[in-house]
Amino acid sequence: MAGREWPPAERALLLRLVQEGRTPFQCFEDFQSAQIDRTQKAIARHIQEGQRLRPDLWHAQVQPSKAPLLLNHIVWESNRTLCIFDPHCPFHDAVWLNRLVSLSISLAVDTCIIGGDLVDNNALSPFEKQQGITLVDEIESAQQLIRMLARSFKKVLFIAGNHDLRVTKKLDWAIPLQNDLEKFIEADVDNATASDYRWMELRNGGETYRIVHPKNSSVNSPLVPRKLASKYHCHIVGGHGHTVGLSRDDSNWYWAIDAGVTNDPRKISYVTKEMSIRPMVMQGAVLILDGIPVLLTPQNILLYES
Repeated sequence: MAGREWPPAERALLLRLVQEGRTPFQCFEDFQSAQIDRTQKAIARHIQEGQRLRPDLWHAQVQPSKAPLLLNHIVWESNRTLCIFDPHCPFHDAVWLNRLVSLSISLAVDTCIIGGDLVDNNALSPFEKQQGITLVDEIESAQQLIRMLARSFKKVLFIAGNHDLRVTKKLDWAIPLQNDLEKFIEADVDNATASDYRWMELRNGGETYRIVHPKNSSVNSPLVPRKLASKYHCHIVGGHGHTVGLSRDDSNWYWAIDAGVTNDPRKISYVTKEMSIRPMVMQGAVLILDGIPVLLTPQNILLYES
């Protein structure tokens, strides 16, 4: 029997058993259980031959991970995009937001990206709670903002910020932030998309931008976007730091932008009731037009409105 040819089915079975970590003797027992007439010596000899010809295959194989690849971030293409950050509803600044929307409409901007911290979730804050603000107030305020943006733009995209994740953190991460806006908007808004990722990819004018609500912040703007641009080799527009700044990364290839906020700092207790050496909270937003970023602030927006 030692010289008998190995049919493809038997060879495939033996390869699978070897890759599962079975010893030659165990393979022999498995062949017997399957009523395949092979001697232990023939099996050992065939395994040795396989290891000589294909050492990459004929050995015990580490099994693939069952964890899914985390590649579900939003990828969107728009050549005329408004990026706003940190509205912190219900502490948003309606005057500043409406001014940004009006300018965007005049420039035929079709996409609005909310770069995290849509909702402050002050009611779930581990710090001082602001009197008279309920969780219902916060969610209803965010609902209204999303609905109005959805009326003004063809597409509204929302990525999560640390304040948005206070809900899941409060529940010890028992539930994830869903990849939709059910908790913020009504069902009739069908042109809005949300993600529990803290970043998304925007392709604009042949350029690749990452719109980011980063884990890190710095008093030196735009230090965090610069480091992210150097790390990920793309343009970065970021929030979370509550500062304004525009620069290039160290290679001078990529834009690195701290976009400022769309909230009203005068309504936020930790800004108004405390004093610190951190930079002042700065309002801002970023337009990206055919690949070129425009950093808007209350001090320069008039240049683009006129």
